[in-house]
Amino acid sequence: MTTRQTVSIALFTLLCAASTSGQLLRERRIYRLSLPNKDWSLDVSLADFPLLITEEVRSGGSAYELSASEVPDKKKGLRGLMLRIYMEPAQAGGDVASLRAYSMKQLAKRSGIEKGSLKATEYGQIPLLRFTFDMSTNPIFTSESLPMIMSAPKGLQAFFVKGNTWITVGLSAFSLKKDDEKLFYSLLDSIKIADTSTPRNSFDYFQRGRSLYLQKEYARAIEPLNRALELEQQSSQLEKTQWRNLVMSSADAYGATGNTLKVKDVLEFGISRDPNYYRFHFGLARLFAFIGDLHNTLTSLEKALLYEPSVVKGSIPLEPPISPLSDPTFARFSKSEEFRKAVKGMKRG
Repeated sequence: MTTRQTVSIALFTLLCAASTSGQLLRERRIYRLSLPNKDWSLDVSLADFPLLITEEVRSGGSAYELSASEVPDKKKGLRGLMLRIYMEPAQAGGDVASLRAYSMKQLAKRSGIEKGSLKATEYGQIPLLRFTFDMSTNPIFTSESLPMIMSAPKGLQAFFVKGNTWITVGLSAFSLKKDDEKLFYSLLDSIKIADTSTPRNSFDYFQRGRSLYLQKEYARAIEPLNRALELEQQSSQLEKTQWRNLVMSSADAYGATGNTLKVKDVLEFGISRDPNYYRFHFGLARLFAFIGDLHNTLTSLEKALLYEPSVVKGSIPLEPPISPLSDPTFARFSKSEEFRKAVKGMKRG
């Protein structure tokens, strides 16, 4: 491995650790699910789902999974609400009836599904499956969670087909209430197949770049992400969460290629538009620590800690708090009295 490759990988690791593992949806917006080598995407409204999103592209770009779990809250308790959207190559005949039949057969084999609970139904013209989890055999229901469950956990799945791609949308919860089902149906109503063969705006370019980024095709992701940034400079179209994700993804992609100057440029541009977002400042702090610039590391860290949102008592933080003295990114300054003293004197938001 060359020195440049080593530097690139190290820088990318540092910046990735500064970005979120998922996204907390607080805005009314369309979420786009994409496979890197397809000229279409799945658009769905997740506006009413207070969920933490994680995504993964698998099997060389041919499969995609979105998992969305309920934001943990000690006061409200654990309901176990989970949304899962999965896109994969068709395993049999390509029509939607074949997909439901295949899924029903696979679920029937699972020990975690209660025998006799599988039922085929419909919502409008959308095929559905309804089932109940068997708590006695399902490993996800631990002794700690069982006392909180008032009834056997339920599951719903809906099915779509686009070309040779199967799409499964599933919702499950410890207690799947009528309001949860209505929310699920409203999500199904919002689903649309979007033609993405020709990107037209910053949202299209951002989503194309993000799809490549999720596949770890960082060098290829740079061009569409950069184009999205250029268009956003001309006219702001992305919502706040999308915008922040665009900046961090672009910085990470440049970091993966070892381009520290562009990483700095992108983060500073993000700060110029969104000066109070602590993760942009923390990303810069990590970058300055990587290149050994103590003064600018401390300057950026101070702003990151100042703007870091405080954790509400009784809630569970979505991200670990910034801890510069134990963070390996800043290990090179661990013996510096100036660094340690400065960090201890910094105010938190």
